[in-house]
Amino acid sequence: MAHQEQKDFFNLVKNEFPEYFVDTLVLDVGSLDINGNNSHLFESCLYVGVDVADGVNVDIVSKGHEVDLPSKCLDVVISSECFEHDMHYSETLKNMYRMLKPGGLFTFTCATLGRPEHGTARTTPHDAPLLQNFDDWSNYYLNLTEDDIRKVLNVDELFKKYVFQINHKTHDLYFYGIKNGDWIRSNLHKPMKYLICKQSEQSQRLVVAEKESGKLYDDLEKIKGQYALLAEDFSSLRKELEAVYRSKSWLVTRPFRLFRRLITGKVPIRKILRPLYKISPRLLSVRIALENTYQRVFSSSVLSSQNMPAFNALTANRFSSLPKNDSILNNLPVDDLPHIDMTVVTFNNGRWLDSFMTSLLAQSYPLSKINLFFNDNGSSDETVGMIEEMKCLHGLKFSSFNVFQSGNVGFGAGHDVCIRHGKSHFFLVCNVDIEFEEKALVNIVNAALKDSENVASWEMRQIPYEHPKYYDPVTLETNWSSHACILIRRSAYFEVGGYDSKIFMYCEDVELSYRFRLHGYLLKYCPRAVVVHHTYEDLTQIKKLQYAGSILGNGYLRLRYGTWKDKLALLPMYVGLLARREPFSGARKLVWRNVGQTIKNFGHFFKLQKKANVFFPFRGFDYDMIREGAFYQVKPPIQKGPLVSVITRTYAGRGMFLKQSIESVMNQTYSNIELIIVEDGGETLKEFVEGMPMGATKISYYSQPKVGRSATGNYGLSVSKGEYLMFLDDDDLLFSDHVEVLMNLLLEEDVLAAYSLSTEVSTRVVEGNQSYIEEGVYTHKVLAQEFDYEILLDHNYITIQSILFHRSCYDARGGFDEKLDMLEDWNLWLRYAYKNKFKYVDKVTSLYRVPSDAKQKIERAQMLHAAYEIALQNAKTACKSYHALKR
Repeated sequence: MAHQEQKDFFNLVKNEFPEYFVDTLVLDVGSLDINGNNSHLFESCLYVGVDVADGVNVDIVSKGHEVDLPSKCLDVVISSECFEHDMHYSETLKNMYRMLKPGGLFTFTCATLGRPEHGTARTTPHDAPLLQNFDDWSNYYLNLTEDDIRKVLNVDELFKKYVFQINHKTHDLYFYGIKNGDWIRSNLHKPMKYLICKQSEQSQRLVVAEKESGKLYDDLEKIKGQYALLAEDFSSLRKELEAVYRSKSWLVTRPFRLFRRLITGKVPIRKILRPLYKISPRLLSVRIALENTYQRVFSSSVLSSQNMPAFNALTANRFSSLPKNDSILNNLPVDDLPHIDMTVVTFNNGRWLDSFMTSLLAQSYPLSKINLFFNDNGSSDETVGMIEEMKCLHGLKFSSFNVFQSGNVGFGAGHDVCIRHGKSHFFLVCNVDIEFEEKALVNIVNAALKDSENVASWEMRQIPYEHPKYYDPVTLETNWSSHACILIRRSAYFEVGGYDSKIFMYCEDVELSYRFRLHGYLLKYCPRAVVVHHTYEDLTQIKKLQYAGSILGNGYLRLRYGTWKDKLALLPMYVGLLARREPFSGARKLVWRNVGQTIKNFGHFFKLQKKANVFFPFRGFDYDMIREGAFYQVKPPIQKGPLVSVITRTYAGRGMFLKQSIESVMNQTYSNIELIIVEDGGETLKEFVEGMPMGATKISYYSQPKVGRSATGNYGLSVSKGEYLMFLDDDDLLFSDHVEVLMNLLLEEDVLAAYSLSTEVSTRVVEGNQSYIEEGVYTHKVLAQEFDYEILLDHNYITIQSILFHRSCYDARGGFDEKLDMLEDWNLWLRYAYKNKFKYVDKVTSLYRVPSDAKQKIERAQMLHAAYEIALQNAKTACKSYHALKR
């Protein structure tokens, strides 16, 4: 607002300092046009109006002290008829000064002593409708004096020239001042306009969100009423159903229902076969033999012969890996971190630039040690202009900020342009549609500095959808890396020749990964370095470019790295694509185009020989093993959570397995963990365990006389201190996010336990328990089971290492049944789950072992079968006295 006398004052200021009223950036605090405004003074300037509510002459809806524009970016700050109504006027004055450039003009008017109160709810509410939006402001009013202003701003030190005046007729206080420093006019109008629009949009969204929240609250009350009615109906229907179950007709028709459920697959075949095993135990060995035959036939028909050798090549490195923990992995001080290059390729995707840059600016890694390179692949939208605007705003914060423009040369070739202009020892290749978690860069660079020179790259973990390809949970090595966000060693990149320019987009990361490995390099996964990757706006969408590029790239890689069988498989694979129904219109045409491209580039990619003992997996149009749960939505990392106790039972001669299971716990992204190791029957592993490095994961060793598996586990429970508990057998392994994923769910849901999907690994131990070979990897569908107590009563679908439960389960219902040495875990879940709720996570987060030897498999299956009835009946007996638990 501005009255005539105030306008006259501002005109005098304009006459004295005309240079500030032409082609400058101006912020007016309290700009809503009620009785006039100041915008007419700045017709040839970029004028930005701020007020507490939307209306004429308002660009940003905000309180004055909350305006969050960059420091020292404004040429002029002005305000009239505002501060007497602003209960935060002192903070507003400081904020205006903060945003003003050195040498900039600061001017305002406000009411002073003698001015009657106005614009409040008790005087003239019609004259100041804005303040009625804020209950604590509605009757706030304060006439200000020169002394009041001086208490907030030390004008003698902050301004090289200033004037205070009082209009005794209108009782107004006037001020103008020139901020200390030299004023430099700069061309920041476009970027500032961009920022202002963004802030205005966010303010408007907040208003809408507040209205929506009120509506949602009303809807919630209605739903509560409906829920009460449905609960009554449910209780009535349940009584009717119980009456049906007790009826004679239900008993008579039971065989027919069982037959129908069997032929429709609703009853597991094992439920039918289980009684038959008692009659003829040989049926058990027949079933196992048939299962093994099916898996061998399936694997040989659709999977490359390189897959298991590639898998075991990763496994073999576990035996030479050195245990690590946070105590020897402390990050370097910020000042000691090296310079790195960061390369980004854009193509008509400027909508992601704002969130990308915001997350980059918030990094704990010093920006002054980042050389930032953008290469635009011929965008036709505003992407390049937005990058240039960001360079104007933030360029000086970085070691360097470089912008290149090339034709649409593809993902890999586009990054290569940037890489060849850089000089740092490491460079980070990243998509623009990502957001960095605060410590992402610090964690990944420190990981790289601690690894040996034969590691070529370090891949960041993506959320909310983690890349599902397999990585080794002990060494964190992988057979190929996604290049959505990856740190690469420069010397390795140039040694192998860099990205292949013949691959336009998709699979260029797999190809470079395979080439790194061909030259003897290792690839690492860094789960503690996290980025949010906006991979899919809609999980059901099929990206045409990805569809075509992935198929084409897979063919190229088969020609270069595949066996003869892998190469020849291209023909039936393409025939299958052409014969099946199109996933979208025009898909078949894209496949035919790929055929032409493959023929055209055949000579470039076709290779007959490869390096011995280096294997390159192919699984249809995919590559390495895929862990189930690609579309399970992962939450951001937990910064501080309750203590989790991981209990491991072991015995003499298990040092090889124990070392690796410990390392998988050390690799957990969840930090508040204690690992309790209990040896059954001696202290043979004490020295080994106590020699493991200590750090964030506290490791405690205990020994027991030979008391058996169940009693050993119970001792671990008794000495544990965690609010949440889990078991990890000494030969099982956890992927790095296992505890984090389950804890995120437990902290969000009102359940006592959470369990996830797990993968079975058939293992053959060799060389006197000093190493092993993994001969098969399989994820059983029976384990992909939402919680259902009735199904749990029939069979166990929760592997021992896959579940995390609240301590109240143990406190109320005890530990393992010490009469059991087999199926003790199933018995425990039956007791803990009785009258309680568990929650299933449809994501593979762990591995468990079974023997690959057929004889051992049969013996194990017979022992489990023999223990079945005892474990079940013992659990049912114990549950009779149980009541529902609360954590």
